[in-house]
Amino acid sequence: MSFWDDITGKVSEGSKIVADKAKEVSEIANLRAQLVGCDNTIIKNYKELGKAFYAAHKDDADVEFAEIISLIKETEAKKEELNAALAERKGGSKDASADIVDDIVDKVEDVAADVAEKVDDVTSNF
Repeated sequence: MSFWDDITGKVSEGSKIVADKAKEVSEIANLRAQLVGCDNTIIKNYKELGKAFYAAHKDDADVEFAEIISLIKETEAKKEELNAALAERKGGSKDASADIVDDIVDKVEDVAADVAEKVDDVTSNF
């Protein structure tokens, strides 16, 4: 019996080691997730701070970060140009997705009318 007792003890000890290691890995994963959450909060707040600073100083020529503000203004102007070009490509439509939906609805209505006509043809023969 001592052989079985020895094996049982070793299995029990191994199980405890595995359980402890699993708990440790879980705690590490939890801490890493919390760190990512902290990083995301910091990034979000940096972004909000930057937006607030930009809004407050975008017209100040002598502000310390004038170069960055200038780059933001240039990028905003570029976005306006791109949006205008996009609207032009869409045929002047500001909401291309609405146009696409309208086209789909028209096609579905056409198909539905064709199906109804064919159903009428088939049922009239009975």
